[in-house]
Amino acid sequence: MDNQIANAFTSTWAVVELFGHQKEVGFVSVQSFGPAQMFRIDVPPRPEREYTLECPEYVGGDYQPVGTIVKRMEREGKSRLIGVGAIYAINPCTEQMAMAALERLDPPKLKLVSLAKQLPAPGEIEPMVDLPAMPYVVEDNDGELDMDGGELNEEHF
Repeated sequence: MDNQIANAFTSTWAVVELFGHQKEVGFVSVQSFGPAQMFRIDVPPRPEREYTLECPEYVGGDYQPVGTIVKRMEREGKSRLIGVGAIYAINPCTEQMAMAALERLDPPKLKLVSLAKQLPAPGEIEPMVDLPAMPYVVEDNDGELDMDGGELNEEHF
């Protein structure tokens, strides 16, 4: 990598896209090893934290509705050195955007804290209400169309 390019690059938060459909999110800087230069991606640790589900998710093997309070388990931080040839794109962003991307791309396991409401068991679902018969158009014996709300019988065919 040309030293002018490395010197022009300043440390920043970014989503780094790697060949092989991989992504790393973190604080990116350039690190030199003699004549070789690599990108260092420092992924911050994330503490255990609670939040409310904004969309239904499976938690602990069960489907949980919106509003359920869950706890994301702790994630350790890590650092990774990436060679220039392994990088497809570097997408600079703010720290807040990087942390949101980490939650989407590397979600830790969820632990159930509190249900929003209990989902009914399959056998406990109430049957649908019977709807009244809908009127339909039939053709009389004389060839005219009539609206009929009764049941179909042989004379209609």
